[in-house]
Amino acid sequence: MNQDLIDKDEEKRKALATELNQKQQTATATPPHNPDDKDKVIFGQNSNQSYHTWRHVDKLGLDRTKVEGVIRTDLNKNITNVKTGQLYNGNVTVNGKALQYTAFRRADGVINIGRIIGK
Repeated sequence: MNQDLIDKDEEKRKALATELNQKQQTATATPPHNPDDKDKVIFGQNSNQSYHTWRHVDKLGLDRTKVEGVIRTDLNKNITNVKTGQLYNGNVTVNGKALQYTAFRRADGVINIGRIIGK
């Protein structure tokens, strides 16, 4: 009887480990990238990254959509300054609030916005 309980616990543990592994693979998988979309910009690829990107914006009470639009416009003006494998810090103003964002161009050309803070 005790062995039956041990076996059931082991089965549950294996099932949970498999489920966790699948979730981690999904969360860290890079989405397909269109090679023609050279300057694609993303604001986090999973809930954790999104939280870290937007937490300061949310605390400032700014609209994410508006902030994203202003950052995209600024990036388009400064796109040649965003070098592959290097951090780029840009500065914008949204609703009178100064913000600094950090962009990183990956080897595949995708630009990730990883942090947006008030200045």
